[in-house]
Amino acid sequence: LSAVKDLPAISADVRALICPHAGYVYSGQTAAYAYKLVQGRPYETVIIIGTSHQYALDGASIYLKGGYETPLGVVAVDEELAARVSRASGFSYVAEAHAKEHSVEVQVPFIQRALPGAKIVPIVMGYPTRRNVYSLASGIAEATGDKKVLIVASTDLSHYLSKVDANSLDAKTISLVRNINADTLITKCLNGENIMCGGGGVAAALIALKKAGQPRVEVLRYSDSSEASGDEGHVVGYLAAAVTVGQPAAEFSLSAEEKKELLRLARQAVQTYVAEKKVIDYKTEDPNLLAERGAFVTLKKKGELRGCIGFIEPVASLYETVIQTAIYAATEDNRFIPVRPEELGDLEVEVSVLTPLKKIDNP
Repeated sequence: LSAVKDLPAISADVRALICPHAGYVYSGQTAAYAYKLVQGRPYETVIIIGTSHQYALDGASIYLKGGYETPLGVVAVDEELAARVSRASGFSYVAEAHAKEHSVEVQVPFIQRALPGAKIVPIVMGYPTRRNVYSLASGIAEATGDKKVLIVASTDLSHYLSKVDANSLDAKTISLVRNINADTLITKCLNGENIMCGGGGVAAALIALKKAGQPRVEVLRYSDSSEASGDEGHVVGYLAAAVTVGQPAAEFSLSAEEKKELLRLARQAVQTYVAEKKVIDYKTEDPNLLAERGAFVTLKKKGELRGCIGFIEPVASLYETVIQTAIYAATEDNRFIPVRPEELGDLEVEVSVLTPLKKIDNP
């Protein structure tokens, strides 16, 4: 903690940290950047979300009673809050999930030093299915209420790639985190992509905080294991980040230019794929096009339907969804034969973007 330099000035309440959990010689200095930022702040409890490395767990396990002992002493579990999270999420205690799990344990000494008065709620996350992640996120949001709670999502990034490949992949993962693309993180982790071992916990933290307002992620430090080992052939990536929450996001809307860009993108995607069998490469910094949204692309020819495919729920960023659904509308709508190159000039393209789903009280 004493070696941390040049932290950004963050005046807003930090509601969550993302911290690595490798051996201290490898990732300890990076984790220290996160804990230094919150050192001495008046948190009552720290919810630690680790990931199950040793035990096949479907769901999550919540440590309900007792405490965690380290060479610095015993940290008590906030038994009342742990019970509330358990009831609200539907997850209970599975002893085997905690028995040999380091991803929770490695955070505890940092909490003892940085937040010596805080209690803890240790949670081990199992398979990061959408149901599991959203259940845990909803349970945490419901149980914490106005209590002064800090969430720590414990995760490393990519594992055992070369330094060059790891740094490149980790930059993309960090971009997903900064843009609060929780559903994309879940999908990639479920698909076994080598992006982060604790992606379910990170996604759960982001989703839980979305219920309080608009999360904002501040990257504090990125490093990899070559800093300690000197081995650049096989590295593990480490991220320290802080999450604050602002006012609830404004109602989603697209500008006229953004609408034109999505129509252009859909048309280009169809033309390129039908004519060349290639998926277009597209980059953008527009936050609305990077946001996760459901969308449909409809193709018409001389006023008649020629194809329509879409996703009601978000599966990727808006621009990626439009590219994908445009290609599917042209080639995968089983009501029609695939669009032929000679038809491209006659196609009309429509893009329908769905606003986020909202829970209603009385269906």
